Amino acid sequence: EVCTAEEIHVLCLFDQVGTALAFGADLYARLPRVANRPEKMGDQVYVDVEENILGEVDLYLGTGCAWTLTEVCRRARADGGLFIPSHIDRPCNSLLSQLGTIPDLPCDALEVTRQDAAGRIPAWAWRRYPRIQASDAHFLRDVGRRSVEIAAASCTVAHLREALAATTSR
Repeated sequence: EVCTAEEIHVLCLFDQVGTALAFGADLYARLPRVANRPEKMGDQVYVDVEENILGEVDLYLGTGCAWTLTEVCRRARADGGLFIPSHIDRPCNSLLSQLGTIPDLPCDALEVTRQDAAGRIPAWAWRRYPRIQASDAHFLRDVGRRSVEIAAASCTVAHLREALAATTSR
C-alpha cells in the first residue's frame, strides 16, 4: 500500500518480487527524511517467513511520498502492476476524502471496506470500475475480517486484471 503525496492510499501489486522491491526502493527514496521514533510512532520492523525480526525501517512510513496519485498510477502500470485505490469509503486517506471525487485514471479496481459503501460512492464509479472488498487491517484482530475471491486463470497481474475487468458490470 502506497501513500501518495496527496495522502491517498493505493494498492500496487506486482507479479515479480524483484519488480515490487525496485518499486519499493524508488518509493522509499521519495519519502520525507523523517526518522522513525518507535517510542512515539511505533515499531516498523521487517521479518522473515518465520516471523523473526530481521531489522527496523529507519524512516517514518506514516507520511506520503513525493509521488502524486497520477505518478504512482503511471509508474505501477509501467512496471506491469495493478493499481487499486484503497478503502475509498473511508473518511481519511481515500480518493473521496482527499480529492472529493474519483479522478479519471486507469484503476484496475476500487477497494472498499464495507458492504454498504455503495451509498457513499458515485453511481458512475460502480459502473466504470470493478470493486473489491478488503479489511484494510491496521490491527492483528482485523486481518481477514473482509476478503475478496477472484476467479482468475492464475495468480498473475494479467489474469487478475482480466478477471477484475469482467466484474465491472456486477
